[in-house]
Amino acid sequence: MGFRFRKSIKLGGGFKINFSKSGIGYSWGVKGFRLTKTARGSSRATASIPGTGISYSTEHKSKTSSLKENTKTSLLNGLQQNPNTETIDYSNYQNIETITSSISSESIPEEYKALLKSINKRRILDFSFIAIIIAFFITGFIPVTVVFLVILFILHTMLRINLFYEFDTETSKKYNAYLEAWKKVSKSRYVWRLEQKADIYNKKELGNSDSAVKRVKTRISFRSPWWIKSNVKFPVLNLINQRVIFLPDKILVIKVGVSAISIQEVIFDIYAIGYMETEKLILNDAELIKKQWVFTNKNGEPDKRYKNNIQLPVYKYGIIKGSSDSGLNFGLMISNEKNVDEFDKCLKDYLSVFKGTEAENGN
Repeated sequence: MGFRFRKSIKLGGGFKINFSKSGIGYSWGVKGFRLTKTARGSSRATASIPGTGISYSTEHKSKTSSLKENTKTSLLNGLQQNPNTETIDYSNYQNIETITSSISSESIPEEYKALLKSINKRRILDFSFIAIIIAFFITGFIPVTVVFLVILFILHTMLRINLFYEFDTETSKKYNAYLEAWKKVSKSRYVWRLEQKADIYNKKELGNSDSAVKRVKTRISFRSPWWIKSNVKFPVLNLINQRVIFLPDKILVIKVGVSAISIQEVIFDIYAIGYMETEKLILNDAELIKKQWVFTNKNGEPDKRYKNNIQLPVYKYGIIKGSSDSGLNFGLMISNEKNVDEFDKCLKDYLSVFKGTEAENGN
């Protein structure tokens, strides 16, 4: 018989998430009442009378959802816009799609709803105080504005939601490697968010490219929102009309409201593309594949009918996409494709933890 020492961090009342070989367990509650979802998939509610030792609990069993994973590697051509114009000529594109999430509330797991309700309450309170502060500032009531700013600061300190994650040794190593891979991706020379994608109608006029994307420079943050206090770091993406927060077990999508899905439901699509670069960028971490004429013949030679024909560089970039049947949809383009390749490996290794969980829960 051996001894096991476990160091824990107490963050106060709130949500607790436990990673173990049996799976992932959740717990939330206040004095006298607690809701628990065990790693085996069952849920339990416990009510007690403080100081009496009297308690009552009910338990229900449920099946966990299956893991969905889809990764591939491919090489495609992409073009943001015609280099000879300042704006995009939409007449040359078809099947234009805006890349944004719209997660159905019906698809949100039951164990996430208490957390999302708490987040929404804090966000509404935050917006209300900010609106009051702006109103008093505009009308010239500076002392009152200062008072409300102090109150807002106190609320930000006191009303944070505690998210405590507990990993076993193996899972901790895999999560740390996965997090470090995110950090390497964030340090690439350029990180773009993908806002739109489309098929090209006349490939000949756009370097024989098959598809096009509209992209905007962005950054990957590791600073949690004010309303979350956690013992772990996690990546945050600020995308078009949405913020995507990658918690260890779930993904939060912040739009007008807050929604969430399990990371097990996400279909990650990670691959390399050859991208004809129309912008003048300093790309010290991207691989130059070739230079290609914008107007080109089938044999690769320049089409001499176009006097303003120019050569543009084609770089190898990395793409990270995430989607789900419930409506998650985001995309990133990364200048350093090697960082994306390493991220792909660490992501698969981390997701293997959930595969093992499903196998054990299925027995």
